[in-house]
Amino acid sequence: MRREPQRAFTLTELMIVISVLALLVAVAYPSYVEQVRKMRRSDAKQSLLHTAQQLERCYSQFRRYDSTDCPQVAAGPAIDLASRDGFYRITSQSLVPDSFVLVATAQGPQAGDTRCAQFQLTNAEVRSAQDASANNTTDDCW
Repeated sequence: MRREPQRAFTLTELMIVISVLALLVAVAYPSYVEQVRKMRRSDAKQSLLHTAQQLERCYSQFRRYDSTDCPQVAAGPAIDLASRDGFYRITSQSLVPDSFVLVATAQGPQAGDTRCAQFQLTNAEVRSAQDASANNTTDDCW
């Protein structure tokens, strides 16, 4: 009776495969996380543009942005709402009869996006973004 040798992976081969996989994950995962953050930034942009559009409707109807007849400001003289997907908090930094400044601040899992932590939009369509320290304005977030 003749026995065939068993076929299996050696420990060395297994360790090489695990090392290669670990290297791939170490390189790919940070890139993946950054892409997810960039994708979530669109939530802030869309929510700011949508809120600004609603305020423009109020202005064309009542000749003022801060009219309490508008649904966005009916509860008070300020705007404070969650973005569509909930990754940003939309607030009004300034809301007066003839102008507004809307701010989207990262929250929840998006709060780790320190590069584009806060977006701003004015009634004159001036767009800006700041990093987490709020000292540096970044141009490539929008």
